[in-house]
Amino acid sequence: MVVESIEKMILEKKIEPGDKLPSENMLARSLEVSRTTIREAIRILELQGRVTVYQGKGIFLAEAGLNWFSHHQDSIQELFEVRTLVESHAASRAAENIGQEDLAEIRRLHAAYKTAIDQKKTNQAIELDKAFHNKIADLSGNTTLKQIMKTIVSELSKGWVASLQVPMRQEKTVAEHSRIIDALAKGQKEEAALEMTSHLSRALEDIQHHYEKGNTQ
Repeated sequence: MVVESIEKMILEKKIEPGDKLPSENMLARSLEVSRTTIREAIRILELQGRVTVYQGKGIFLAEAGLNWFSHHQDSIQELFEVRTLVESHAASRAAENIGQEDLAEIRRLHAAYKTAIDQKKTNQAIELDKAFHNKIADLSGNTTLKQIMKTIVSELSKGWVASLQVPMRQEKTVAEHSRIIDALAKGQKEEAALEMTSHLSRALEDIQHHYEKGNTQ
């Protein structure tokens, strides 16, 4: 309801892409809800690509679709490049270290992710996806790698904003995660690394293809 109220306010006040929205405090007072509720609503809008939040500057109405992607393409590509380097190694190490309890937890996260996708609970799916990748990083046993992964995860919303617009990407992720889990369960280091690399490469390719195709229409 708060998300819808903010969307209505954007339309009524004729806020244009690039314009600054009222602060969290002002929105909370205007809509008579807590700042925590406003913060969550803004987070959802950010994940949907509707707004952009700049620390110390405020909340701005984002440029949608192709314009948004053109402004973020380089950072998304860089993010996936680093993720591939870090997470393929993490998957390899995880295949060595994984135990039955760990495997059960990864499968639980995967099942919950699939349910969230089926129920179109996008925000929940994003958190479960982060948890899935963080768990694999944890299983690497490398403290530095785990810290790097936490930093990467904090930037994941950029990739999700782009992937939300790609038809069937989330469903493909379900299948790709399944193959990663199978490799981990078998303790196959090289296969786990390859499946992780394939997953991230396909995700980036789908994002690029989707937006490039739209740019030619």
